[in-house]
Amino acid sequence: MIESIEFTIPMCVVPKQADRSRIVHPDARNEFIRHYQPRKVKENARDLATFCLRHVPSESWTGPVWLSVSFRYLWLKTHTKKERAGSFLKTTPPDVGNMLKQLEDVLEACRFVVNDAQFQYKCIDKSYTGKAETWVLLQRASDE
Repeated sequence: MIESIEFTIPMCVVPKQADRSRIVHPDARNEFIRHYQPRKVKENARDLATFCLRHVPSESWTGPVWLSVSFRYLWLKTHTKKERAGSFLKTTPPDVGNMLKQLEDVLEACRFVVNDAQFQYKCIDKSYTGKAETWVLLQRASDE
């Protein structure tokens, strides 16, 4: 028997970026490097967590977890009516790897899983549809 959680987040995921760095001078003798994410990325993670928290299991899942994600974007004005009849794959930026990392970190922070390294199998697509949203399906095999 497979246990699963499925939900849709009514927004797009902002891709996680490599840490930015800056030199901090707390006083004249000491300085250190501070690493940080841009505000837009942190705000997106907070907003994603708000929607994800409604679906958190009673206990964090342990063991291997399968993750399926569909990043969906609004149609462009250049798409024809024929193309809009279904869905159309998006092959332009942003990179799905960076978007997936942002979502995985949010799912871990919300305690869906103990560690995002548990995602054993990942199925991802990025397409144009009638809504800007992110569909998520988490599955794990039961111990029975």
